Amino acid sequence: MPKYRQIKFFAPPGEYQVEVVSAKERMSKNRNETIALRLSVGEDTLSFREDLVFTESSYWKVGQFLTAMGEEAADDKDIEAADYVGRTARALVGVREFRGLRQNYIERWLAPETANAESTQAKSPARSEESKPAAVESSATGGAV
Repeated sequence: MPKYRQIKFFAPPGEYQVEVVSAKERMSKNRNETIALRLSVGEDTLSFREDLVFTESSYWKVGQFLTAMGEEAADDKDIEAADYVGRTARALVGVREFRGLRQNYIERWLAPETANAESTQAKSPARSEESKPAAVESSATGGAV
């Protein structure tokens, strides 16, 4: 029997473990080699599309993707789209409006050590005494601000 499940149309902006659901090599309208990725950030959101375009002005994003996947972004590296299906990497996911609909996109792919460092910093907000604002110190001692 079919079961209803409420689906969110997009995930809120943030850092996510992103899964490559599908990856297909294709040619863009401008005749540029492209890998069309279908990505997911979880079962409760719709997947979204992200293109890796192989042009000089877009190689930076291809490099980020490869690094996030734990691979070296070496010159003249042959990339087989199917090799990435089912793999995951950390990324900053944003939300934008396209043709009147809000959808997710990749703001930046995160290198494995960057993703771990950012997560660690977010979990440990403790500051040293010197870094506390003066107003906090003053109010803690009962003095005027």
